[in-house]
Amino acid sequence: MSASLQYSNYAGQADFAIPYEILAASGSVRELYLESCHRGMDCYGELCGAGIGHDAAGYATPQGLRNVLLISATPYQWKHIIGQRICRRNTDETRIVLLKVWQELHRLSPVLFSEQLTGAFCQRDKCLEGKMGCGKKLGTSQGHSEILAADYPALFKGGAT
Repeated sequence: MSASLQYSNYAGQADFAIPYEILAASGSVRELYLESCHRGMDCYGELCGAGIGHDAAGYATPQGLRNVLLISATPYQWKHIIGQRICRRNTDETRIVLLKVWQELHRLSPVLFSEQLTGAFCQRDKCLEGKMGCGKKLGTSQGHSEILAADYPALFKGGAT
């Protein structure tokens, strides 16, 4: 299930996802990005104030508007999703979210979600993406924390999460 602007009004209280590349860049780049996000939300608020519905006004919102996504899955479905989505061919946002999901699932069940039983397909056997593979195999002993630290070091600078 995903939240949408059809039933929600984020005017004045929007939160923005900051792409990893922008998070890792200089402060002026982050400021430029966030200013752009706020301008889009200001336009959204003005459109809503002019009587335009939230869903239609939502087209003025920035792509970085944080969304709520709820996923219900069995442990085995989670293992498959993690195996497919922590591959380096996915977006940074997808990889970071699924690595953090794996981290939490491992905390709840260290045996079921161990590094030996969970991880990218290339870690456990071979890449299943064929010609669409990333060509950057993850180490077989790398777990969620090691991958996060190696691929996303800026997440650990200054308390960013």
